[in-house]
Amino acid sequence: MFTSDPATIAACVGYLTRAAPFYILYGLGLTLHFGSQGAGRMGVPVAAVLVRLVVTVGGGWLAIELGQGLDALFWAMGIGLAAYGIVMGGMLLLRPWQARLPAKR
Repeated sequence: MFTSDPATIAACVGYLTRAAPFYILYGLGLTLHFGSQGAGRMGVPVAAVLVRLVVTVGGGWLAIELGQGLDALFWAMGIGLAAYGIVMGGMLLLRPWQARLPAKR
């Protein structure tokens, strides 16, 4: 829409076909993240964010170091998004939110 540069268009298409499909898992992760905030349970969201950081940065670093180009970098970004959603959903499936009991007096 804003340019007719073939390299820019190719980069946009590469991102949209490699990373964008994983946004559904990222959306799941964000939904559960905000639910965890409301439940007062932030251990799993913090762990999920750290997993996403490690996967994305590590994969991106490998993609650059191995000279794989933008496509591999976009895959690393997409896998990081997927990892976040999977960790959030998986951890809460294994250990669901529990209601806090009122303190005994």
